[in-house]
Amino acid sequence: MMKRYIAVIAALAVLSGCGQVLDQKDVSGLTRTTSAEPVTLEPELSEPDSELSEETVGLRTTAAEKKTTTKAATTKKTSETTKKATTTKKATTTAAKTTTGKTAQPSSVQTRTPTQTQTQTQSQTQTQPQTQPQTQATEKPTETQSQTVTDVPDVKPPEEPVNTGYKLIDVNCIMQNPELPTGCETTSLAIVLNYLGMNADKLDIARNYIPKQEFYWQDGELYGADFYTTFAGDPEDPYSYGCYAPCIVTAGNAYLREHGSPMTANDLTGTDLESLFSNYIDNDIPVIIWISSNDLHEPELTTVWKTPDGRTVQWLSYEHCAVLTGYDLEKGIVYVADPLVGNTSYDMSLLKTRYEQFGKQCVSIG
Repeated sequence: MMKRYIAVIAALAVLSGCGQVLDQKDVSGLTRTTSAEPVTLEPELSEPDSELSEETVGLRTTAAEKKTTTKAATTKKTSETTKKATTTKKATTTAAKTTTGKTAQPSSVQTRTPTQTQTQTQSQTQTQPQTQPQTQATEKPTETQSQTVTDVPDVKPPEEPVNTGYKLIDVNCIMQNPELPTGCETTSLAIVLNYLGMNADKLDIARNYIPKQEFYWQDGELYGADFYTTFAGDPEDPYSYGCYAPCIVTAGNAYLREHGSPMTANDLTGTDLESLFSNYIDNDIPVIIWISSNDLHEPELTTVWKTPDGRTVQWLSYEHCAVLTGYDLEKGIVYVADPLVGNTSYDMSLLKTRYEQFGKQCVSIG
C-alpha cells in the first residue's frame, strides 16, 4: 500500500509540472492506519507547501476524495455481502428445520469481512448437498418398513382334523317286535335302507325279499335251511332261528334292484372292528354286524339239522343282528342301533369278542 501511495504522489508531481522529487522528509510523513476495517492509508496533512501550486493541492484533494469514496463503497459492499450471507444462513437454518423437524436455536449474527463471509457462504453451499443424502438415508428404513408391512406371509393350508376317537352316526332305529320276533336281521336291513333314503318296510322285506325255508322231518332226521344263505324258519315265527350275512346280501340286492337303486349290498365278512370304524363309520356309513343278544350273552352251540343237500349244520344260540353306528375310544364303548333295545351302547371289548365269535360277519350298502 505504501508503494502505491508514493506512486500516486509522484504522478501528482508530474501532472503539476513541477518536476520535483519527494525528499525523504515527505515520505516519512506518511502514516499506516491499522484496523479491522479495510486498510486505508492517508498522509499526514500539513500546511500546503508554498512551492506547490493550487493545481497540485486540488489534485491531492481529488485523490483523497476518491479514496474516501472507495472506502465507502467497500464498506457498503461488505454490508451487502454480510446481509446476503446472513439471509442465506437463515434460509439454510429454515430448510434444516423443515427437513429434520427439530426447532433450531436462534444464533447471533456477526458482521464479518468480505473474505470471511464468502468463506462461510461457500462452506454452507458445499454443506447443503450433503443434507439430501442424509434425508434419503433417513427415509430408506421407512421404505423398508413399508415393504415389510405390505409383504403377505405364506399361509399354510389348514390341516386335516385329527380323529378325536369319537364318532356317532345319526341313525333312526326300527324295533323288530312285535311283528318280527326272530327277524333282527331283516329289521337291521330295513334300518340301513331307511338311513339311505329308501322307504323300506321290515314286513315287506321279511315276506318278499328274505330267502326262507321251513323245517321238516324226513326219515327221523330234522331238515332245515343252510342259514348262511337262507333264513332258517320265518322271521314272523317266535320259534325260528335266523340267517347270516350272505342271506342279507341277497335280500338287500333284490330290494335295491326292484326299487331302481344303483346301490348294492356288500358282504364285508372278515373285516376287523377297528377297520369298520375308520373305513365306514368315520365316513358316515352304518354297518350291519352279527353279535349276540341279551346284553351280549355268551353264545352256545345248540340245535343240529341237515340241509337239503345233506350237510349237517349246528346253530349258535343267542345269535343276533344289529347296526353299528359309532364308537368312543376314550370311553371304550360302541354305539349300535339294536332292533331289540333301540339305540344303545355296549362295551367295546365284549362286543368285539362276540363279533369275532360269529365270524366277523358284516354287511354294508352303498
